[in-house]
Amino acid sequence: MVTASSLAKRLKGFTQQKDNTMTKQGLENLKKVMRKAIELQTDAVVVMSVLQSIHCDEEDRLDKDAEEHLRSATASTHGILSYAVSTVDNIRKAYGIERAIARLEDKLDNELDND
Repeated sequence: MVTASSLAKRLKGFTQQKDNTMTKQGLENLKKVMRKAIELQTDAVVVMSVLQSIHCDEEDRLDKDAEEHLRSATASTHGILSYAVSTVDNIRKAYGIERAIARLEDKLDNELDND
């Protein structure tokens, strides 16, 4: 029968051989870069809003080529926003996974210390 203790010992041996967990500093760095990605998201929203506002305010005065470039710039900014949202989501997932692994290792360490 596999007990929690025997499983903990097996997993502890595995993690000692392959220490693939992120350090606390690595987790902090992930949080920092996630904040930067959130700032990028916010900046993209502001830029897109301003471009759309200009387009609406100046629509009847814009040269046809200028209007096309303005639409293209708005679409590009929308793309940037989509990538920024995806980046934040993926960083959040990576952070959650690494944090869960660190918690599991702490629990395993505590269980081994108690045996």
